[in-house]
Amino acid sequence: MRRLLLLLLALTFLSCSRQSDQEKLEKSLHSWQQSLEFAHTAWNQKQVPDHYMREVAEAAAKELETNLAGDDIPPSLAARCRKTIDQAKQLAAAASRKPK
Repeated sequence: MRRLLLLLLALTFLSCSRQSDQEKLEKSLHSWQQSLEFAHTAWNQKQVPDHYMREVAEAAAKELETNLAGDDIPPSLAARCRKTIDQAKQLAAAASRKPK
């Protein structure tokens, strides 16, 4: 049983490490889009403070910008990343301006 568990963990690790930069960026983009949508909804409903919305948005923009610097990223994926980065920056700016 223990050997089977170790084998499964090893296979999982290998499959994750074999992902291309494009696949990693796709997953990161999807994750950040979902996180931004969730945070934005909660922020609009005043369920989270302004600084939370700003920090989530800034983290999304920073990570996506870093990941976008990779090689061989298809133009369509790069465009989707840039759009999400712009949205994140707009949300961060809005959260910074919102009166207390």
